[in-house]
Amino acid sequence: MSLVRDEQSPANQVAELRAGYYGLINALDIQEARVQGTKLTQVVIKADSEYLVKGMTEWVLRWEKNGCRTAKGTPVVNADLFRLLLRLVSQLNDRGVEVLFCHVKRRDNTEADDCADRALDRVKQGHPS
Repeated sequence: MSLVRDEQSPANQVAELRAGYYGLINALDIQEARVQGTKLTQVVIKADSEYLVKGMTEWVLRWEKNGCRTAKGTPVVNADLFRLLLRLVSQLNDRGVEVLFCHVKRRDNTEADDCADRALDRVKQGHPS
């Protein structure tokens, strides 16, 4: 599944979902490699993005039941990215890893903010990975 989005999606929402995606991919990589002999049992995605956290903890399962429609009946924006995140969570769950999404205030999440800024700088320089 491509992470490239069309112009309909606000860039910051896509970036927030991509951050969650990369966090989950890294968790899967660590679980598969058993980095330093450690087996993951829990992954906590801390984000200042209410969109990501509520999307994954409250909205996504309801959307799946509603055919990816909002309460107003409109198609869910970024539904493909939310489905991708849900699949990654399922893969981790199948491996015995609990995945939690927690909302933190931006001022309390400076390490993640710095990491996101560095990633954005790489993208701006034409080096997205």
